[in-house]
Amino acid sequence: MDNYKKQTQRIIEKVELARQKDKSFKVFGADSHKYQIGKPLVIKTIEKFEQEYNLNFPRCYKAFLTQVGNGNNTKGNRNLAAGPFYGIYPFACNIDELIENPKPHLQKECCLSPLMTDKQWNEITQEDGEEISEEDYNEWLGNLFAGILPY
Repeated sequence: MDNYKKQTQRIIEKVELARQKDKSFKVFGADSHKYQIGKPLVIKTIEKFEQEYNLNFPRCYKAFLTQVGNGNNTKGNRNLAAGPFYGIYPFACNIDELIENPKPHLQKECCLSPLMTDKQWNEITQEDGEEISEEDYNEWLGNLFAGILPY
């Protein structure tokens, strides 16, 4: 993960620069995370999660967690760390934010992409007008958000 050292250092510097420039937390979401990032994780914490959920995180994500940080130490707002919008969740917290029982769905291939077209989105979210059970709905939702950790 040393090959990410330059990138992770750049992230740390940019968060600090943002904190200095936005001392009044005027940028959307900054009042939630206050540009804070908690202490980095030890790799064993990440490996334990990977083993429990039978998945492997990308090396760049592990580098972020072990070199930049995780969560934050401020009170309130679920300890969100500096990040997009309101911030990012601490590692392994709120994993059931998108779907109930995420364990069987986290290791599945993600079907969503920032480059997907409206047509592709409509195809995977299309309703056929039939009522479905809550169990079937949760399964559908699990497949829709498969492979995604909420941030």
